[in-house]
Parts: sequence; structure tokens; C-alpha cells
Amino acid sequence: MGQNIPGSIIHNNMNSDIEAFMENIPSRLSPKNGMKINPDQSGSNQNFLTGDGYLELGYQFDMPVQMGFNNFGFETTEEFTPIDLGVDTIGWDNGVPILDTTTLDESIEYAYFHVNTLNGFGTDVNLVIYLMDDFLRPLDSIPVPLMTSASVDANGGLISPTFVKNRVELETSQLAALSRATNIRFRGYLNTPPQGNLHIHSNNYVKIYTGVEFQIKTTLE
Repeated sequence: MGQNIPGSIIHNNMNSDIEAFMENIPSRLSPKNGMKINPDQSGSNQNFLTGDGYLELGYQFDMPVQMGFNNFGFETTEEFTPIDLGVDTIGWDNGVPILDTTTLDESIEYAYFHVNTLNGFGTDVNLVIYLMDDFLRPLDSIPVPLMTSASVDANGGLISPTFVKNRVELETSQLAALSRATNIRFRGYLNTPPQGNLHIHSNNYVKIYTGVEFQIKTTLE
């Protein structure tokens, strides 16, 4: 009858170059082991090998680490039905259409893009909305004010999300792109601290609600 003999080896900055090892993780580890059968060749219970005897070695690696993230975020692209405002294409720039905004300058008093957000992450989120054509080429973008962080527990679990209402005034070029866009891409970046103290939990989420408001210039005769 065999027995399990556990053991452990701890590597840290004092006894190894573990940081350099983590920065250059190899694709293969080849451990070298050995054993001795009855090394003293004495005693009444001498060790011997049988046909079904074997030696089994197992390894487990525990590596507690702290990690920091730069530009950690999310991205999703949704189909969009363009708003027909009579905007024409007057040229092309590297495959991207150049839109004529003359009609909009004459007919639109103002335009707002409403972005209501429900942030379920324990950190602020920067959000940018990209207006794109059929080939996912960007026509223009709409930066959105900061999404305030949610209330979370010590493990990052959601306690209460934060709802923020935003109303972004559109420039003429953005409104022209909105009238031709067939896809909208939402790209968000989490403001993660350099110390790596951000915890992400399975119940964290972001919900985004959008809408367009504009007023048309009219002349009564």
C-alpha cells in the first residue's frame, strides 16, 4: 500500500527571480525527479518493485498576484436604422464618405443625443459611441460624460447600480453621420486604479439607453 507525501516549495523575491520568470513565462516546464528503492538494503521490510507498482508525482501551482489594467473595457456593435435627413455624399476620404451638412445647417435648430446609463461596475466608465456605415467604417463619434461607479462590496459584487442621464448636443457633422449610420458601436473603458484593486464580479454590468431629439427650423408664410 502506497502513501501520499505532500510538500511545498515557496518562491518569492527573496529566494528567486520569480518576477522575471512571470514576465517570461515558458511554454513548457520539465521537472526532474528521482527515487531510491531500499537505499540501505537492510531491515525486515525491504522495499521491492512489483508488476503493478508505480510512482505518481503531481504538481499544483498557487500564484497569488495583484494586477492592474490599462484601458480595460468592453465593446459591442448594434445595427441602427438611419434617420433620413436628406444628407448627400459629396466625396470620399480613404473609403469614408464626406457628407454635405449644408441642408442640416439650414433646417435643424438643434439636436441632442440622449444617453442614459446604468453602471453596475465598481468604477467609473468612459464611454464613446461610434457611428458607422455598412462596412463598419466610422463616420463620426460621440463622447459621453463619465459614467459614475456603482456601489459594490469588497469582492466587487454589485450592491446598487448608478443611473446617470446624459444629453449630448450634437454638432452638425455628428448629426450628418447619424443620418447615414447603419451601425452604432459602444466602447467603454473602466477607470482601473494602478494598484490593481479593482474587483470584477459576475453580477457587474452596464446598460445603455439611447435616443435622439432635434428641432427643425420652419418658416410660416
